[in-house]
Amino acid sequence: MAKKIIRSIVLAAIVVGTIVLGVGCAIALPALDPSKLEVPDNVTKVYSSDGKPIIELRQDKGEPVKYDNIKPYLKQAIIATEDRQFYEHNGINYRSILRAVYRDILAGGKVEGASTITQQLAKNAYLSQDKTFTRKIQEIALAAQIEREYTKEDILEMYMNKVNFHPYYVGIESAAKLYFNKSADQLDLAEAAFLAGLPQAPSYYYNHLDEALKRRNLVLQSMVRDEYITQQQADAAAKAPVSEDYKKREINKFRYPHYVEYVLDEAEKVYGIPQQQIMRGGLNIYTNLDSKTQEILEKQFQNLANFPQNGNTAVKDGIKPEAAMVIMNPKTGGVLALVGRRDTTSFLDLNRAYQDTARRQPGSTIKPLVVYGPAIELDPKTYGPNTMLNDKEGSSYGNPPYTPHDWDNHKQIPRGDTVSMRTALQWSFNIPAVDLLNKIGIEKGKAFAQKAGIEFDKTDNGLGIALGGMNRGVTALQMADAYQAFANKGVRVPAHSINKITTSSGTILGQFTGSPVQVMKETTAATITSLLQVVVNQGTGTDARIGRPLAGKTGTTEFEDIQFANRDAWFVGYTPDIIASVWMGFDKTDRNHYLPGTANSFPAKLFSKVMTEVLKGRPISNFSVPPAEEKKEEPKPLKLSGEWNGKSVILKWSAAKEDALYAVFRTESIDQPEGGLPIGMTKELQFADTDVQSGKTYYYIVSAVDPNDQKQQLGQSNVLSVKTADQKKDSGDKSKETGTQPGTQPGGTQPGTQPGTQPGGTQPGTQPGTQPGGIQPGTQPGTQPGGIQPGTLPGTTIGN
Repeated sequence: MAKKIIRSIVLAAIVVGTIVLGVGCAIALPALDPSKLEVPDNVTKVYSSDGKPIIELRQDKGEPVKYDNIKPYLKQAIIATEDRQFYEHNGINYRSILRAVYRDILAGGKVEGASTITQQLAKNAYLSQDKTFTRKIQEIALAAQIEREYTKEDILEMYMNKVNFHPYYVGIESAAKLYFNKSADQLDLAEAAFLAGLPQAPSYYYNHLDEALKRRNLVLQSMVRDEYITQQQADAAAKAPVSEDYKKREINKFRYPHYVEYVLDEAEKVYGIPQQQIMRGGLNIYTNLDSKTQEILEKQFQNLANFPQNGNTAVKDGIKPEAAMVIMNPKTGGVLALVGRRDTTSFLDLNRAYQDTARRQPGSTIKPLVVYGPAIELDPKTYGPNTMLNDKEGSSYGNPPYTPHDWDNHKQIPRGDTVSMRTALQWSFNIPAVDLLNKIGIEKGKAFAQKAGIEFDKTDNGLGIALGGMNRGVTALQMADAYQAFANKGVRVPAHSINKITTSSGTILGQFTGSPVQVMKETTAATITSLLQVVVNQGTGTDARIGRPLAGKTGTTEFEDIQFANRDAWFVGYTPDIIASVWMGFDKTDRNHYLPGTANSFPAKLFSKVMTEVLKGRPISNFSVPPAEEKKEEPKPLKLSGEWNGKSVILKWSAAKEDALYAVFRTESIDQPEGGLPIGMTKELQFADTDVQSGKTYYYIVSAVDPNDQKQQLGQSNVLSVKTADQKKDSGDKSKETGTQPGTQPGGTQPGTQPGTQPGGTQPGTQPGTQPGGIQPGTQPGTQPGGIQPGTLPGTTIGN
C-alpha cells in the first residue's frame, strides 16, 4: 500500500509539473514561425568508406490537399485512431499523459505515446525523434503554441499533409497515389482506414502487408466504437483486398537501394533513429560501403546466367529462384556490399541478405561453426585434420534414433567405415559431422557457434544442427559475420554498415562502438582455414576458385518431395582480406518451385565471378598456414616367415593394419623379378602355397594395401626364400606309392589352387591371380587395376 501511495504522489507531481511547464513554455516561447510547419527540403547524405558523399536521401512530398477535399471517412479514421478527443482538448491530453507516464514508470522505461495529433505535428515539424522526457516537454509546449495560432481544421489539414504514411513519402496525397494509384479525394472507406493505420509505424507496415491489414481492421473497429460507421460497414470494408502492386509503382531515385535499406534498418535498431527522421534530411551517415564492390555485385546479379532455372521447367509462372550476397571486411566487421534480391533496383522490399523473415537453413556451411571448430577448440590433441572419424553407413544416434545419410550414399566416393576430418570436410560427408557433434556434445557445439554470431531457436536441440537443421535458420549476413573469426585469427568484429551518424552541424547522434570478440584460439582458426582451403582446392567448392588463396564451404538443404532436389544452396568463402556469403533458393519451395541438383554449384560460381572482379589488381595475400594435407601412412614392415611341410609352403606374417588386404608374390629367381606372379589376395595373416614342386627354391614377399584403395600401400615384408625337399629322397615316400605330386590326391585340392580360396578362385590350368577383379597375368608391373604390381620385390612400391 505504501508503495502505491508513493507512486501516486510521484505521478501527480510529474503531471502537475508537466502541465505547468507546458503552459509556461507556451507563454514564454516566441511567436510560432509558420515556415517551421513546412516539410523540410533538407537531404541526408550517405558517405562511402572513402569518406565521399555518394547517396542523397530526401522525402517525397505529395501535393497538399485542402481540408474540404479530404474525405470525411479519412478524417474520422485518423481522429478515431490517433486522437479521439481532438476537438475537445487544447493540444494536450493530460489524461492520456497521466496514463502513459504511469505505464512507463511501472515498466521502468522512458515517456512513450500519449501524443495528440497536434503534438505529432509539432514533433514532425520541429523536433528530433528521440524518446526523452525533455523532448516530450518541448513537444507539449509547441503543441500549445500551434493550438493558439491555428484552428482544428488547419491543424488536421497540416497533419494530413505532413505526416509519414511511408518511410519517405510524406502526406496523404502521395500515399493515396502510391498505395492505391488514386488521389486522396477518391479514397473509399476501406482505403481510408488502411492509410489511417500507417503513421504508427510506416516502415513496418510497408514491409508487412498482413500486419497493415490487421491494423486497418482495428481502425475500422475504432470508427464503429466512436459511431462514425456501423458494424456492417466495418465488416464489409475489412474484406476489401489490398494488392502489393504499390511496390511496383514506387520509383527509386537513388543508387544502391539494397545497401541503403540495411543502413536504414541499422540506424533504427542500433541507434534508435527511425527511417522517417533520416528521410526528413539534415543528417550525415558515414558507412563502410565500397561503391566499386557494390556495383560489381549488382552487375552480376543482373546477369541471368548466374542463376539456376526452376527445377520444374514446365512451370512458367514467372517465379524464379531468389538470391542474396553479402561482402565484408573480416578485419573490421564492415559490410562492404550487399544485395538482397534479384531485382537490384527495388527499394524497401524483402531483403533476403539480412532480414529475419528471410532466414534459411544453412546446410553444411554450418559444419565448421557447430562441429569441427568447437571440436578442435575443445581438444586439439584429439581432433585435427588427420583424425579418423566414423563414416559407417547406417550409424544411428539417440532415442528416437537419428540416422544421417551421406549425399553420395557411399557410392560416388568409395571409402571404408572411417575417413579423416580433412576428407569429411573436403567432400562434406554428413555421418562424420553428426558423429563428432554427438561426441563433443550439442550444447558445446552451439555455444561455439553462438559466440561467432549464430542465433539458435530454443527448439534447436537435436543432432540435425550438425547438418544445418535449424528451426529459424540464418541469413547471408549472419553467415558472413560468423565466418569472420576463421579469417581473422579467431577474432570477430560485429557486422555493421554504419560507422557514425551526425547532424549537419556535426553533432554525433550515433557511433559504432562494437568490441572485438575472441571466438576461438588463433590455432583453431588456422586449422579450420587449412581444411576449408582443401574444400576449395580439391573438394565440393572448386567452382569458387579465384586464382588466389581461398577457403570456403558449400552447403545445400534437401527438398524431400523430389529426388536430387534442394531447397537452398550456399557458399561462404574468404581470403585473408575479404569474406562473402551467397544464398540461392525459392522463398517458398514446393513441387513446382525447387532447385535441381545441378544448381548446387551456382552460389560458388557467382562467388567466383564477383570476387575475381572485386580483387582484380589487388595484391595477393596468403594465409598463414597451407592447406591441410592428408597424413600419409608410412608403409609398415611386415615380418614374413614360412616353411615347407612336405606338401605346400605355409607362409605367416605380422599385421600391418586392421582390415588390410595382403597380396602374396612368388618368384623362382631373385635376379629376375619380372618373372614373379601374384599368387593370392587375402585378409588373413597366413597363406598356403600348394602350387609348388619339390626340389626347388621359391622367393616370397607380402605387400599390405588399403582394401578401398589398392594404390595405397600399408606395408611390405622381407624377402623369404623357401626350398622344397626332393620327395624321392624323403623317408616314408608316400608320393612314390601313389605316383602323384602333392595336392593331387583324390578328393583333395585341385592343382594350382590354394586351400581356403573362395568360389571364383583360380581354376586348374590358369595362372594364379586371374580371379575376377584380381591381377591380370602377363601385364607389365604397375598396369593392373588397383595398382598391384606382379613380380615386385623389396625396393618397389604398390601404387603411387
